[in-house]
Amino acid sequence: MARQFGVIAVGGTAAITGIVANNVEFSDSIEKAMARNEVGKVTDTKAYSKGTTISVRGKLDTPRAELSVSAGQTIVISGGTYMIDSVTVSETNTEFADVALTASKNDNTTFTVYS
Repeated sequence: MARQFGVIAVGGTAAITGIVANNVEFSDSIEKAMARNEVGKVTDTKAYSKGTTISVRGKLDTPRAELSVSAGQTIVISGGTYMIDSVTVSETNTEFADVALTASKNDNTTFTVYS
């Protein structure tokens, strides 16, 4: 497989409009249950739920009111559907506005969007 340069996970998709993505991170995690013996030492550990969190950071490329994503909506990135947990826009008088988006999914979650 050829190496890829730049942000490729959101390229060519209309999932996010208004953001020029500079960085995309994928993070997998699990929830686990641990059983302990009578002296408190862990004897068994079981993973029972797996989740993926995506973080997208970039520059705002549209007026903030026209940004196509907001918390509580779903988004499709790299073939997976995720619930948007937060969208943060940071503005200063010396740089272009920064945007940070965080989205997540657990197992085979059915999403109900915020309305």
